[in-house]
Amino acid sequence: MWGLMEVVAIIAAGGRGQRMGMGTCKQFIKLKGTSIIARTISKFQQCPAVHGIIVGVTPGEEKFFHENVMPELGHDKLVEIVTGGAERDQTVWNCIKRLPETCKIVLVHDGVRPFVSTRLIEQVVSETLKKGAVIPALEAEETTKRVLGYTVVETLNRKEIWLAQTPQGFKKDILVKAYLEAKKKGLRGTDDASLVEYLGETVHVISGDKTNIKITTPADLKLALCLLESEA
Repeated sequence: MWGLMEVVAIIAAGGRGQRMGMGTCKQFIKLKGTSIIARTISKFQQCPAVHGIIVGVTPGEEKFFHENVMPELGHDKLVEIVTGGAERDQTVWNCIKRLPETCKIVLVHDGVRPFVSTRLIEQVVSETLKKGAVIPALEAEETTKRVLGYTVVETLNRKEIWLAQTPQGFKKDILVKAYLEAKKKGLRGTDDASLVEYLGETVHVISGDKTNIKITTPADLKLALCLLESEA
């Protein structure tokens, strides 16, 4: 079915989007007539470095995805739809189990980051081939506090604080091992790199893009529309 697919992107699109407050899954919200998730997937379809795409969707949303999102996409690169889980890591794991044997590099990307650039995707793939585990991230630009109960506990050194983005890239064997170990020990991670870190593997960082925003709130939607205007 897959053919020779060495670089496969997993797109996690299983969120409900409660923070958006719009009564619909945030990934299905339209931006100028095209859903956020379709815009995200199309960036990977257009990237020559990516050979295949697996999308993990919210359980119960498979029919909606096939009927409403698939028609928005081009047909130049295979997209496989996988039923996700209750949590993000379960969704990614369900997608990992569908990876072809020929896969060497796995990219994991948030379904609501539709402004990822081809340049960033290709850079993550290139660095992952050399280093095994790579994430894009942005250096913190503002003073950063550790807070408990709305009280400042300490001021952190912002030169050591980076804000993680996706796509995060991993050699397939490293990511599979990380997920198996996490499942065995009952570990949960806020991103895929954190599970790889639990293994003791080094995760390398490259500079991300400020425009590679994650759309989770109404304010993010307004920013996304501004970014679309600037792309036009």
